Amino acid sequence: MYWPRLRLTKEEQQRWTPYSAPKVLQKNVLYRTYAGELVMTMTNKEDTENLQISRRSRVFALTASGDTANTEVQIFDSSGEQYTMGYIPLANMLMGTAPDFRSLGVYSSQGTSVILNQVGFSIPFVYGVDSVAPHVFEPNIVLDPNQTLTIKGRNMRNLVQLPDPPGPTNTNETSTVCFNFHVWEFPIE
Repeated sequence: MYWPRLRLTKEEQQRWTPYSAPKVLQKNVLYRTYAGELVMTMTNKEDTENLQISRRSRVFALTASGDTANTEVQIFDSSGEQYTMGYIPLANMLMGTAPDFRSLGVYSSQGTSVILNQVGFSIPFVYGVDSVAPHVFEPNIVLDPNQTLTIKGRNMRNLVQLPDPPGPTNTNETSTVCFNFHVWEFPIE
């Protein structure tokens, strides 16, 4: 996978220039990253994060970490435009080796392969639980100044109450996803 280079439209080239061209008199386009977090619990089954960017911007990529294999997301803006068709599993958006949580391959200490149909397990070695490539929006999501981009997340598998051994009392399981939207910002003249 690759990080896309900034390509300006003909209309944008009249007012802005890439940041790598400092001698040009137009305003430079700025690269920014906006971070957010979705935290779901047994009582809070959905979470929403709103990102408001004060300048005109183009969102070109999404990266995420955490419980990406068990989270599905919906992305939309304050004008009502939907950027996903309902909820989409986050692992499907992030390319790489993110596993399908419904059939996670696990190796036991005896070296045998076991396929589990649930995430709660106690076998020591797990493989394939990272994601290496961003989700690139093609075409980019274009936001007007002060327009809000919203990401709403929920779990695909219900969370459970953890047993006593991990802690002094029974604790509720939580699911956390940290994400970054990668943005080109266009300064106002």
